[in-house]
Amino acid sequence: MQTFTAPISGDYKLEVWGASGGNYDDQVGIGGKGGYSKGIGYILENTIISICVGGIGRFNGYNGGGDPNKILGGGGATHIAQNNRGTLQDYINNKDEVYIVAGGGGGCDTHGIGGYGGGENGGDGIGVDEGSSY
Repeated sequence: MQTFTAPISGDYKLEVWGASGGNYDDQVGIGGKGGYSKGIGYILENTIISICVGGIGRFNGYNGGGDPNKILGGGGATHIAQNNRGTLQDYINNKDEVYIVAGGGGGCDTHGIGGYGGGENGGDGIGVDEGSSY
């Protein structure tokens, strides 16, 4: 988590990338790519904003991704918001403070490709049979 205090009021370019999902290993199973978002946000002088970067989906992808009990979890989201409430789930009752979010990619099982984060709903993963070549 990083914070930034706007030195002047004005339009600020905001860009965020969500974290990738966990890979099974280097040979098979590829975690999905995290989403990307960009936009312009008007921020008032002296407003403190927080930037929370999602973690790759190895065990627990920080900021909403992954599963602490599984090695192949999804990647965490990255967001920029007013105040410093913590991870994205801590803004559930203050959604109006969130400027922008990019979702994390899906984790992958032993074969296939994890779903990707992005757009309205991201994209589906691709399952591959162990006996198949891909």
